[in-house]
Amino acid sequence: MTLRLQIPDRAAENCQMVSMRRSPMHTVSIGHALLAALMLANAAAFPAYGQSNSSPGATTEQSLEELIERNEEFDTFGWPAKGRFNPFPQVLNRYEKLNRDLWNDFGFTYFFKPTVIAQASTRPDRNWTANYQHNVLLYWRMLQSETLGTASIVANGLQIRQLTNTTGVDFTQSLGINFTSSDSVADSDSLKALYLRYDLPGGAANIRFGQHELAGILGGCAYSCDDTSSFMSGPLSAYPASTLPGQGMGFAGGVELGGGVSLEAGIADARGNGHLNPGRPFDSGEWGYAAAAKLSNPFAATGDGQIKAAYYFVDETFNGTSKRQASTQGVNFIVEQDIGAFGVFARYGASWGRKGAVDHAAAGGVVWKEPFGNDEDWLGAGLGWVAPTAQNSNNEYVAETFYRLQLTPLVAATTGVMAIGNPSNISSDLEGVLNFRVQAFF
Repeated sequence: MTLRLQIPDRAAENCQMVSMRRSPMHTVSIGHALLAALMLANAAAFPAYGQSNSSPGATTEQSLEELIERNEEFDTFGWPAKGRFNPFPQVLNRYEKLNRDLWNDFGFTYFFKPTVIAQASTRPDRNWTANYQHNVLLYWRMLQSETLGTASIVANGLQIRQLTNTTGVDFTQSLGINFTSSDSVADSDSLKALYLRYDLPGGAANIRFGQHELAGILGGCAYSCDDTSSFMSGPLSAYPASTLPGQGMGFAGGVELGGGVSLEAGIADARGNGHLNPGRPFDSGEWGYAAAAKLSNPFAATGDGQIKAAYYFVDETFNGTSKRQASTQGVNFIVEQDIGAFGVFARYGASWGRKGAVDHAAAGGVVWKEPFGNDEDWLGAGLGWVAPTAQNSNNEYVAETFYRLQLTPLVAATTGVMAIGNPSNISSDLEGVLNFRVQAFF
């Protein structure tokens, strides 16, 4: 979905904010000041990206879309949430006003999402695991013009830190392919994005240049890959059949064709690993490519929805290695549809060539967005299947359910239960996993 960054007049009136129109001299001076602030904030938020990371959670573009929508429509988007209780209402009001002022006066916004995840097996011989992660996104709209379009800078970083000595090892290595959750095997840091974005006048097309996520072309889910606040199992929270690079230098763009149809494509460093190396893909010629077509709101009478199909190809040929040995390609499909207070989804992915751990994966489920009259909570259930690549492995199955509770306006807690059937790496036919997450959204 292409972002539209014009602030509605009604939102400005509701917020009683000052007009965005400023003199050119004033705009330039504020622009230089904010650029310096953005660079300092970026240095503080993303300290040292020397390790690669698989980038769990929402893609940068998906997070950015949510963030822009929140800032343009404070009063209708429902942020901050009401929560079960509000311990500091006056502080929250001032914090909300600060965010409104930053956006309406300077075109700057951000989020900071700290999350703690703890997981335990139903088998007593396995250790429980826990980690901490935080995702930071900074967005600065440098230019907004009806004739020139909109130019902005986006920065997004993710850090994961172990809280237990065995984080990830017992589960990921013992339960098979299905358990590819956000539980980390080791501490990691990743610069998910640092790019310049330009939207043409009217917002019908955009281009992006810089550090970005090629996997973002495949993403954009509402219920099954949105963040670590819902499903955790691989088929329900990621694309396990995809073999894509991490984050690296490249280009991307999208265009709306009308009638709800949009196209998106990207090219990025085939060996991107989450830290800056701008010259590598130009020197090596090793690139990954992805393209997607999406139909938005195909059944608008029942609610929002999308049908999306994507294809990708990654070429890592080097030192004479043939493409048959050093390239991979695959497809992904997703269907999502709101039906009243419920959201349903189905997805499928396949890869071939120099494949990863999974040949095929499929998942589907339902999310109740107003469980038992609580319009800020989510109750979800889903089923997933994967066909691993390795010989002597099993077709694995997973069933998962979760409940996400909005505790306070800025903090949500999620508890979930996962049942893994026919896991490849252990002798039992069924394994259970309990997980608990607490996430804040600042």
